[in-house]
This record gives sequence, structure tokens and C-alpha cells, in this order.
Amino acid sequence: MSATEAVARLKESLDAILKKALSRSQDSEEPDPVNPTADSRRARVCCDVCSKGPGNDLRESETAIRSADGRGSAAGGLSTAAAAAAAAAAAAAAPAAAAAAAAAAAAAAAAAAAAAAAAAAAAAAAAAAAAAAAAAAAAAAAAAAAAAAAAAAAPPPPAAAAAPPAPPAPAPAILIDYVRPSRQVQELEGIIAEKDALLKKSFELISSWEAKFAAYKKTHDPLLFKS
Repeated sequence: MSATEAVARLKESLDAILKKALSRSQDSEEPDPVNPTADSRRARVCCDVCSKGPGNDLRESETAIRSADGRGSAAGGLSTAAAAAAAAAAAAAAPAAAAAAAAAAAAAAAAAAAAAAAAAAAAAAAAAAAAAAAAAAAAAAAAAAAAAAAAAAAPPPPAAAAAPPAPPAPAPAILIDYVRPSRQVQELEGIIAEKDALLKKSFELISSWEAKFAAYKKTHDPLLFKS
């Protein structure tokens, strides 16, 4: 029997016991016309005593009321015994519940152990895959090293024949562009000519003034114009 089935059966048995106990308590609370409770018997006896009138003997009335209380206490004892029986049944079912709970805990522990084992197996598989990848990488590195060694051991390829030198490029043709003087250039040339003429006249005036000054120095006091 699995832990789940044991817990389900325990729950069903506890539900049945609780239902029985509730039904018994409800039956004891409801007024029974055949076996009335203590309060109902006491009320009935009191009504009978009052209906007999003032000439009734007090001792007989008190005896009747006490007898009614005694029967009610007996009925109450029966209901108390039923409740005690229900409590005893519940106490007897408690060890079974504890055993079912222990079985469920054991099953949970077994499931946890299985999960741990599965995790360990997955970790081992991952480690094996990593080792295989490392081995493949090492093999690839070895193959690359072998290819490099083979390439180094192979003789170099023959050199290609040198291409003939290219012929020299022809010299560029010199193009002389004759530009006619424009109107502005002509105007500037005229201005320059005028300035040259003025400079020439100024030099002539300066030279004439120098000659006049030299003649003036000769005719006047030589101490004043000492050379």
C-alpha cells in the first residue's frame, strides 16, 4: 500500500467516526418522546403536581421530582458514555494516522533521494560531455599543429618570372597660351607710364634745384655754407 492510499483511507475512517459522533450528539440533544430528558421529565412532574391542587402532599411531589432527576441523570450518563466511546475510537485511529504520516514522510524522503541521484547522474553526464569536448579540442589543436609542420617542411614554390619594365611615359606637351591684354591691363599700363613720367620730371627738378643751390653757395659767405 502506498503512502497516498494509506492517508486516503485514514481520512475516510476519521470522517466516518466524526459523522457518527455528531449524529449521536444531535440525537442526544433532540427531545425524545419515549425517553425524555431530565428537564422535560422535571417540567412534566411539576405540571402534574400543580394540577392536583393545594391539597397535594409535599413529600410525594418532592419524591416524584427527585425520581425524574435521577432518570435524567441516567440518560445524561448514557450520552456521556457515547461521547467517551467516540473519543476512544478517535484515539485508536491516531496511531494509524501517525503511521500513515510516517509512511508519507518516508516516501517523500525516497523521492528526494531519487531526485538527488538523478541530479548526480546529470552532473556526471555533463562532466563526461565536457571531457569529450576538451578531448575534441585537443585533437583539433594537434591536427592544426601537424598541418603547420607539414606546411613548413614543404619546399617553397618557384618564384614567378619578373615582368618587363614598363616603357617611360611620354613627356607632356607644353601648351603656350597667348592671352590678349584686356582693357583693365591697358588702363594699368597707362597709369604706370604716367607715374614714370612724373618721377622723371621730379628728378629733373631736384637736379636743377641742386645746381641752383650750389651756385648760391659760391656767391655768398663761405662760412655760412661750409661744406
